[in-house]
Amino acid sequence: MLPHAHPMILIDRVMPQGPSCTRAAVRIHEDTMFCEMPSGVPAFVGVEYIAQTVAAHAGLRARRAGQPVRIGFLLGTRRYDCAAPCFPPGTELTIEVVTAYEGPTVSQFSGVIFDARGGELARGAVTVYVRKGVAGEA
Repeated sequence: MLPHAHPMILIDRVMPQGPSCTRAAVRIHEDTMFCEMPSGVPAFVGVEYIAQTVAAHAGLRARRAGQPVRIGFLLGTRRYDCAAPCFPPGTELTIEVVTAYEGPTVSQFSGVIFDARGGELARGAVTVYVRKGVAGEA
C-alpha cells in the first residue's frame, strides 16, 4: 500500500478509512526510526507521519479501484504546529488525514496527530505531488 521500503516506513498500521479520511498509528519506542533517547522522536518527524498516512490513503484508494499504487512526493507543509518538542518513548500516536483538495497531480491534506487519549499533539497541512508512473517503475 505504501511505495516505501523498510526502514523508511514510519507508520506501524493503517486503520479503517472513509472516502476522504484515513487513520494510521505509530508507537514510539527506543528503536523507532529517528528516536533520540531519552527524549524521543523530534516533533518535526510528525510531518512525515502525516505524509505517510496520506500515502496509505492513496494506496488504499488505488487498491479499491483496482489501480496500481502511484508514487507521490511531499512538496511542503503549511502551519505545522506541535504541542511539544518531541514524541516521547511509550507514546501511542494516531495520525488522521483528511482530503482538503484533490487534483490530478497535486493534492492537499490536513493532518492531525493525537495521543492515546485523543488529545491533539500536532496539526498541519501537507501538499503532495503524485507522478503518473506507478511504484516500481523507473
